[in-house]
Amino acid sequence: MPRTREGWGVDSWDPTHNYYKACLKWHLSFEMSPEDVHKLGLQEVERITESMHNVRDLLYV
Repeated sequence: MPRTREGWGVDSWDPTHNYYKACLKWHLSFEMSPEDVHKLGLQEVERITESMHNVRDLLYV
């Protein structure tokens, strides 16, 4: 498409990740690296999935 950006996400605007880091600090109210946020997100998905499986097993589904 002729008028679209080649890249996607804020990485295409700021490859240093400073904009993304500033957004994280704004929304979290403290500093946390993008890598740590991602790692925490993966851990939460794993925790919630395990909890869902436990409920499923209790209901014999």
